[in-house]
Amino acid sequence: MATQIDLSTWQRAEHFTFFKDLANPYFSVCVRIDAGSLFAACKQSGQSFYLACLYALLRANNSYQPVCHRIDNNQIWLCDKIEINAVQFDEQNLFKISYLPYAEDFADFSEKGKIAFETAISQPFFSEQFNSIEGRLNCIHVSVLPWLDFTGFSHATPFGEQNGIPKFVFGKFDKQLGTMPLNIDVHHGLMDGFHVAQFVNVLQQEMAALAKSLL
Repeated sequence: MATQIDLSTWQRAEHFTFFKDLANPYFSVCVRIDAGSLFAACKQSGQSFYLACLYALLRANNSYQPVCHRIDNNQIWLCDKIEINAVQFDEQNLFKISYLPYAEDFADFSEKGKIAFETAISQPFFSEQFNSIEGRLNCIHVSVLPWLDFTGFSHATPFGEQNGIPKFVFGKFDKQLGTMPLNIDVHHGLMDGFHVAQFVNVLQQEMAALAKSLL
């Protein structure tokens, strides 16, 4: 479900008008996030660190309204429940994309996530599941580069894409520092750097809360 935003009263209407017709209206930020406590909690409790990161990211997206805006036919919509299209790798290190629905409880999210991963890996890239989830506006796109401690990132973007779906990429976790890089790619007509900074704070809070709940 989504609610249409009234552009005549929306405070970002002028910003949206300015950015929406640019060749590339998206901007990308790479930050280091503190994930040490969550990694330790997952290791101690036997939980998947990747699924834990996805769950915290899902919670943060649903907790911070600016990242829930999307674009459809030059109109702005506020999505009610954000869900995830996530990347995982098969035995040949070919990535597949799975759909992880919204869940309030981490145990429920983790169980469904494991099933979604197994399903995606067992099917071709252009599977029925892929076709059914591609283009959903209430999703975020999440990838992972567990081999690289990157400081910059650029995304492959379809020509003329204007839906405003945020993209996130987790990098290599540094066990000594307890941190890892996170790339955040958003539409500048919907969010500014201030909003990205606020979102990162929310994400850190969600990661800390999840770590505490797992112990």
